[in-house]
Amino acid sequence: MVVHQVNGGHGNAVVNGYRQAVALDSDYVFQTDSDDQFITDDFGKLWAKRNESPFILGYREERYDAMARLLITRILRWSIAFIYGTYIMDSNIPFRLIRGTFLKKLLAQLPTPTPFAPNIFLAVMSKKAGFNTFDIPITHKERLTGTVSILKWKLLKVCIQSFKELAQFRFELGSKVKALKKPEPVAA
Repeated sequence: MVVHQVNGGHGNAVVNGYRQAVALDSDYVFQTDSDDQFITDDFGKLWAKRNESPFILGYREERYDAMARLLITRILRWSIAFIYGTYIMDSNIPFRLIRGTFLKKLLAQLPTPTPFAPNIFLAVMSKKAGFNTFDIPITHKERLTGTVSILKWKLLKVCIQSFKELAQFRFELGSKVKALKKPEPVAA
């Protein structure tokens, strides 16, 4: 299935893709970016852990991005540790495997309006609900296709926006996590 939509921003596109997958009653949903910066064989590493957690993250062991993006990832990692008291190596990574039933629960708890970087919220909620996200090392390659759409001042602007969204969400997190703690059926 191919879904076309008007450009409504990164967060909107990610959430719409997830909602489409949930509507198809998918057993598992795998998300990756289309910029060819990941090795497809690394999917197997996440798939091997699918029975151990409903939410599994890769992390870019060595990252080939601009220095500003590397710095922002570090700041994000420590901001999440400070705000939420949890450590996630690469909370916004677009290389994740999520059990469909769990994704449906996560989407129901996502703040509205849709945050700029919803994957961060999904990762935080999963981790705070007690699930092991694993942070599996994956290969990240230099970008050879497409262009980076968020640069310089726009990057700083979305980082400030994301930080505000994360700080505000802190007050809602307890009730959101409680809704996720209901037992998940173990997939075969």
